[in-house]
Amino acid sequence: MSSQRVGGFILLASLFLAAGSLAAEEITPIASLLKNKAAFDRKFCCVAGKTSTLFTKVSRHAHPYFTIWVSEGEDKVKVFGYGKPPFVEGEKIEACGVFSQEYHHSSRIFYDQISAKVILRGDEIGKGKVELTPTDAHLIATKP
Repeated sequence: MSSQRVGGFILLASLFLAAGSLAAEEITPIASLLKNKAAFDRKFCCVAGKTSTLFTKVSRHAHPYFTIWVSEGEDKVKVFGYGKPPFVEGEKIEACGVFSQEYHHSSRIFYDQISAKVILRGDEIGKGKVELTPTDAHLIATKP
């Protein structure tokens, strides 16, 4: 087999494996997200920044949830999550989830919000610990 053919095969195999594998998170700058809302609408992404204005509540069905603003410089985006927040207000976090320009829930409409599936803090931010797919965001299982 010629070296050109072998090289082409290796390239094709690499592309095939890359397409079938899950991608580690890439942190999207909040400014880029807000400038290109339509491109990110209903897609999974990760943002990172300082938190402010934490709001916690328990739904009428007894499900705790929270919202928080995550800011990067002058730009900020609202992040929604279920459960108790795994951080304190003022802390820097990475939030990974689906971004929605408009989200309808219980006759209410929420605009420009990330529904977080994974939240990291401290030294874990931006370390490739989250896998993003077109349909999910989840922590990468660590080997013991």
